[in-house]
Amino acid sequence: MKRLKGFHWLFLLLWLPLTWALPAQAEEVAKVVYHVDFDDTNRYSATLTSINNMLNEYENQFKEYDVSIVFVGLGARFITDTDKAGINGPLKERRAELKGRLSGLHSMRNVKLAVCNNTLTGFGMKAADLYEGVEVVPSGVVYLAELQEGGASYIKIQ
Repeated sequence: MKRLKGFHWLFLLLWLPLTWALPAQAEEVAKVVYHVDFDDTNRYSATLTSINNMLNEYENQFKEYDVSIVFVGLGARFITDTDKAGINGPLKERRAELKGRLSGLHSMRNVKLAVCNNTLTGFGMKAADLYEGVEVVPSGVVYLAELQEGGASYIKIQ
């Protein structure tokens, strides 16, 4: 009987550290921030595709995620129906499609959207010009840095 008790203690001593480690692994959240500061419609489409593929993988792994897109400079043209941030032929042709894809990522998959207030001011835009769900932050680059300081991986599609 003493041997059995000794075995139980050994088992407990080996097993307990594993149980403390498991909750930490289960609660790990993948944090990612995408930076959009360009006017290339195909590149923006590739960004949305990349985000969608990433979320599919995280969801297949049952992994929690916190994904943001920060729009700065010319990238603001992708979060408005106005032409204040500029528009070109490819964007004009694909605006409805791209808006729908972005809206789906935001509303159905909780991707956070932010735009630089300095950018809005530079283009003469207001928050009312933006798609629903876009948060205005004082400085886009500062916000990017803060997200990275908080553990987010930085991605910019080339």
